[in-house]
Amino acid sequence: MPRLFGRRATRPPLPPGQWTGPRPFVGREGVLADLEAALQDALRGHGQFVVLHGPDGSGRAALGRLFIDRSRRKHRGLRSAIGDAADPTVPAFRQLAFYFTARRRAGAAVGRSTTQWIGAVVPVVGNVVQAIIETVQTLRRRQDSASAPTGSGSTIDQVRLLLTFGGTDPRIILLENLEGSDPDELAGAFALVQRLRDTRTLFIGTSLSAGGQLPLPVRDLAREAERLGVGRLIEIPRVSFEEALTAVELATEVPMPGPWYEWLAASAPATPTELWGALGELELNGLLTRVGRKWRWAQRPADLKPRRPPIPADVSPAERELLTAAALCGPNFRVSQLVQLLGGDELRTEDLLAPLLRRRLVALVETIDDGGDLLDLYAFDSPAAAAAWADLASDQLRDRARHAAAQAVT
Repeated sequence: MPRLFGRRATRPPLPPGQWTGPRPFVGREGVLADLEAALQDALRGHGQFVVLHGPDGSGRAALGRLFIDRSRRKHRGLRSAIGDAADPTVPAFRQLAFYFTARRRAGAAVGRSTTQWIGAVVPVVGNVVQAIIETVQTLRRRQDSASAPTGSGSTIDQVRLLLTFGGTDPRIILLENLEGSDPDELAGAFALVQRLRDTRTLFIGTSLSAGGQLPLPVRDLAREAERLGVGRLIEIPRVSFEEALTAVELATEVPMPGPWYEWLAASAPATPTELWGALGELELNGLLTRVGRKWRWAQRPADLKPRRPPIPADVSPAERELLTAAALCGPNFRVSQLVQLLGGDELRTEDLLAPLLRRRLVALVETIDDGGDLLDLYAFDSPAAAAAWADLASDQLRDRARHAAAQAVT
């Protein structure tokens, strides 16, 4: 059962500086209630597609898996399967189709094993029984050939399998990392969404978002589902102060001392990952130490500054300059602003942004048609990430940013 808030129950060893204590699930009950409402619609025969989205570290996968676990305990006969659109080895819809057709394939395997067992153990009577079984299997294959989808194993073929076998059964399909889908996977998602209405399937896709804005392909998919009357968006909210306080006290098994409240409010962890990272930093600095099964706080936080997201070490000097310039524009920025600060042209700047998009250091959140010109809006995954990059800006770049801001005002 995925109990951990923002992480799966089984996780690899933590690197130095990460919180080593428990990570209890806290909050998100509103999100779970919205997912339950979507499931109720699906169980009544009106299939639903939900995009569960939030910034990196918000716990999208953990929430989806926790919801599946709770739902299967609550609703008898409910089946579920999980696919990962970012899996580089096995296409996501092949993962899903393989699971939902497992019973049929297992039945066929049992039939083959029974035939071989009868023929080997009862050689005389077994030959007669074997002939009967093979005749029945042949008739079944002919009967299934008209309705069972066949083909090359493409994504669309896998969607046909999902709809043909158990398409009217109550079930949940969870497709993680929807923003990482290739065109074939997106085509499969579109095909499934278009045929959800008369099923009892809740199809959940998890996706990164920045400032509530989805990547363009995911947004198009969500709009198609809304047009068909089967779609809804569920955004994972930021962690509130009360939720962060509850999580910290459950994780440390002691009340947080009063002097630390201000530190927690100033750290403003927006996601579970940021919260556990902040505690890990305290543990690393010896301000929060383990004593037996419990933890002990230092008397006061001293002069700790609010925690900022770590800066990746694998950025080139050109990427570093681009990101610091973008951060000086704020959490959201346009290419034209970067050109004004750094010079060059927009096409070259777009080329420099492309690898940063793939590595999720920034995200494309919106494209606006401005009188025939397409203007792209980019964003960092959080204001804290933008502030961390802005701290690295040179004085010269800061002067340019102030001059550009003054020109914009006048």
